[in-house]
Formats: sequence, C-alpha cells, structure tokens
Amino acid sequence: MPFLRRLSVSLALALALCAPANAASRPWLVVGDIHLDPSAHYDTLAPVGHDTDDALFASAVAAMRRVEPDPPVVVITGDLLAHNFRGDALGTIRRIAGAFDRAFPSAQFVVAVGNNDDPCGDYRIGSDTTYLKDLAAIWEPLVDRRGAAPNFARQFARDGYYTVALPGIRARAIVLNSVLWSWRAERCAPFPPGSGASELRWLSETLAEQKRGERSYIVMHVPPGVIVSQGVVYEPRLG
Repeated sequence: MPFLRRLSVSLALALALCAPANAASRPWLVVGDIHLDPSAHYDTLAPVGHDTDDALFASAVAAMRRVEPDPPVVVITGDLLAHNFRGDALGTIRRIAGAFDRAFPSAQFVVAVGNNDDPCGDYRIGSDTTYLKDLAAIWEPLVDRRGAAPNFARQFARDGYYTVALPGIRARAIVLNSVLWSWRAERCAPFPPGSGASELRWLSETLAEQKRGERSYIVMHVPPGVIVSQGVVYEPRLG
C-alpha cells in the first residue's frame, strides 16, 4: 500500500516499540512500503491513496527521528519503489539509503527486498543479476556496518537473501526474498527453476546452524502461507 501521510508518524510510533526486551536500551525502528515516486510532485505532501513523493518521504524520515533519534537497529522490509515504477530505480534506492544513513548514522540496518523493488516490473526479480549486485553495493555500507554481515554482498547479489548479526543481543536476522515464493512472481531477468525451493533449503540449513543461546529473527516482505487476491486463494509458488 502507499506510504500514506497519516501513517508517517503512527508507523514510527507503533513499530519503534518492537525490539526484544533484552536487546538494547533503545527501541528498534521498523519501516515498510515506502513506495517512493521521485517524479511525483504535489502542492503539499502526497495525498492519501498516492505513492510517496520526495516531500512526504522527507517528512516521514524526520518524524522517525523525532520518535527515536538513535535506534540501534533499523529494519526496512521492502517495497522502496512506487508501484509499476518507471525511472531510475538504482538512483531512487540510492537516495533512500542515503537519507536513512544520514538520519541514523550509527544504526545497524536490516533490509529486505519487496515485490515492487525491481524496475523490470512488480513481482519480477531475477537471480544473480547486475541489478541485484548494484543493490548490494548500495546497502552494504549500512547492512555490514561494523562487520555485522561480511558475506552480505555475495549472498544478496545472488538471490536477495542473507544473514546479519544484531547488536546488543546474541541474535541475528535471517532476511528472506519472499518474492520468489509468490504466485505472482514472473521471469524478467534470469530466474532459475527451483529458486524458491532452494531458498527454503537455505533457510532450513541456516536455522540448523543456530548456536546455543542465540536467537534468529526472520525478516521478509511478503508473509508466508496462503495468499488471497480478489477473493481467490493461491498457494505460494516455490519456484
């Protein structure tokens, strides 16, 4: 859904409180569905029902800083680009990453890919593409901050999923590319058969490697389970 104006403050207020009780002394910040459309221009802020323009995005980031100016962790759950995006996708995501980096220079970032995050089209994302490699280069300084995800660039550039250590607690985030499991996922760039099933095997193996006393937090954009669209029920597709 669009990043609505009336949600810009309440989103930060509600979701900044989701950190585990024994994590850090400060709450985490969770942000999703920014849907930035840099070509949109309105007299004030983007109205309800429209994707986010630059003014609304700046206002939302400022509101997040007012709610929690120094969160130890910032989780971005995907859908950074406007619906049916047409334009400079990498440039837009680079602007988003830069804005969050300036707003929260000490935070550990956890970033998931969403179903609107590829300029090829909604629910279209390839595997081992130049685009994923470029995305990895944009987010690596924030996700691998203080060496929290030394394998991020290699893992993310391949299929959009990875692991990252979390500060202040003995835990990690397992970040998934759940677009691969959607019934709406389509090929645009290389999309090897069985990609979704391969990711499930990776998830199982990664969970099995969890150390004694360690916690794992799973982060994704499209939730698991049965997906309902226009009254029709679809089972997730596994590649």
